[in-house]
Amino acid sequence: MNQKSPLGDSDSVRELRSASLRFVALSILFASLVFGDSQSSFAIHMTVSLAYLGISVASVIVAAHFPNRESVKAAFVALDAVLVVVVLYEHILASPITDNHNLTTSSLVVAFILLNHIALKLDRRLIILFSTIVVTSWLMMLAIMAYRHHTSANGSLLSNFFSQDLILTISFGFTALAVYLLALDHDRTRKHALKIEERRMNLSRFFSPTIVSDLQDASAVLDLERRNAAIMFVDIRDFTSYSETATRGNLPMSLPNIAGL
Repeated sequence: MNQKSPLGDSDSVRELRSASLRFVALSILFASLVFGDSQSSFAIHMTVSLAYLGISVASVIVAAHFPNRESVKAAFVALDAVLVVVVLYEHILASPITDNHNLTTSSLVVAFILLNHIALKLDRRLIILFSTIVVTSWLMMLAIMAYRHHTSANGSLLSNFFSQDLILTISFGFTALAVYLLALDHDRTRKHALKIEERRMNLSRFFSPTIVSDLQDASAVLDLERRNAAIMFVDIRDFTSYSETATRGNLPMSLPNIAGL
């Protein structure tokens, strides 16, 4: 079912809008490929860019036909994370041990661009999925790289691991945490808006739109709250049957004895 948010956008429209943003990230990927600072990584960056292009086209098609498939969304996010890991792998592990394994600007651009794309979905679970795959793989590759250097050059394992690349990994993790907190605030705001909308719908069943608007605007002043209350219903014995037969003139003067209440 195609539901709407408090802002009036349907789920399919939001998903198509989010999927279209992938092409913005794709254009930056190709720009990074053309103006990259490492010609040796041209082949793998071209592969990543073409793979991302295929994933982007598939995501738009899926968003148009299956906007509410959470498992499909998670699959696309996992593929994005794998693409980031492939780019990082090329700089950290693929080269010979004697080469410089410092990350280049283009590889970092790919990682942070795709993180920002996932952040635009404002889904905490997807952000956790993406950042967990990337950060875990990143740390594992740094540990393997440090061990390889240690065994080949008999150097310090800790000094090879605690390097500038580790600081970049931590920076990526803090950025992922920041976008997670942003998504968390968005969820809270959305739930609050849905709660207000639910109250408005309940009030509109009994009051006119003008009164509903006044009640919502004055809710803070009225300090509405739920309270326990005891309600007593009082009836005069035999008054109903008496009033059905009594004339209007005799009704006020001839009330039955209320001693039997």
